[in-house]
Amino acid sequence: MRYLSDHLVFSLAKTLLSLSETLTRWLVGLTGRRGPAVASRLRDGARKLADEVEALAKSDSVTFDLTVKGQPMRLYIPGDNGPARHFRDFYETSGGYEIVMVDLLTRLLGRMNDPVFVDVGAFIGFYTCYVGKLLDGKGSVYAVESNPDYVLAVERSVELNGLGNVKIIAAALSDTEETVRSVGRTVVRDGSEGVELKAVTFDQVCVSESIAPDIMKMDIHGAEGKAIGGMTATLRDHVSFLLLELHPNQYLRKYSPGVDRHRILDVLEECGFKNYYIAGHRYSWSDGYQHFLDSGRFSYHLLTDENRGMLLFDRYNHLLILASKHDLEPIVGPSVLDPSLRQ
Repeated sequence: MRYLSDHLVFSLAKTLLSLSETLTRWLVGLTGRRGPAVASRLRDGARKLADEVEALAKSDSVTFDLTVKGQPMRLYIPGDNGPARHFRDFYETSGGYEIVMVDLLTRLLGRMNDPVFVDVGAFIGFYTCYVGKLLDGKGSVYAVESNPDYVLAVERSVELNGLGNVKIIAAALSDTEETVRSVGRTVVRDGSEGVELKAVTFDQVCVSESIAPDIMKMDIHGAEGKAIGGMTATLRDHVSFLLLELHPNQYLRKYSPGVDRHRILDVLEECGFKNYYIAGHRYSWSDGYQHFLDSGRFSYHLLTDENRGMLLFDRYNHLLILASKHDLEPIVGPSVLDPSLRQ
């Protein structure tokens, strides 16, 4: 891959820049007054090389063509964004992305008339553009994204697909109005990294934008604990389905301090949902993933107070939770259970 060689050259240039400082001290001792001048030229050359490679990477943005469940679409891949380029390479290698979630989302949307879909943590617009294309002008799609770089990528992706039923909302979500910093695909509440933003609740967003979501997808890398705490009215009064990527408690402690997995599930139940653990999300080695590939059927369990602890115990994985106000079996069929379990 071209960008790998770019990064290697960039790293070498940075290393050369660092070495030039050491060379300065060495040359001063070896050649006297000429040393700093020689080292300065070396340092300037290394800096120029690093700047040129960085500019090359930024200019190496591409349009990525892909087909998702028969829907041709295009995504904008920023040249200087590692996660976006990783997404592209993963899709090219595997031929798909989060296929269990995509199929489940597709089936849920297929039973709705003119649904209102909200994509929280839109990233570069994969789910936003897929649903926008799938609905074909029917219903509405809202993309919520906190990172300004990803907001620009989603805007470009929406434009590339000619989608008129998508609105992009640049916002960081929390359970209260507070100052946060957008870093990568999540938000933090301390430090100096990232872009400073004023977080709002999703309930506030829905009131100000007159949004009444029917179905939502959320993947915000550990910030979901705080975000869900600020959308309880919307979840209770409007949403029928929430496809949630639930992150490990290690993430939640960092990005949603004071909230753990059990509390998130409690809040969803208080809003009227049943929580289903959907197996096979993201991990190709899992039985649930293989069952889905082999049969097109889902492996899932209804989470209860009795089994919740066992299913979540010591799981570092990012889990797919479907919060649903409807029984799942009539929608997707019976679960394919782990063959090791007694029937």
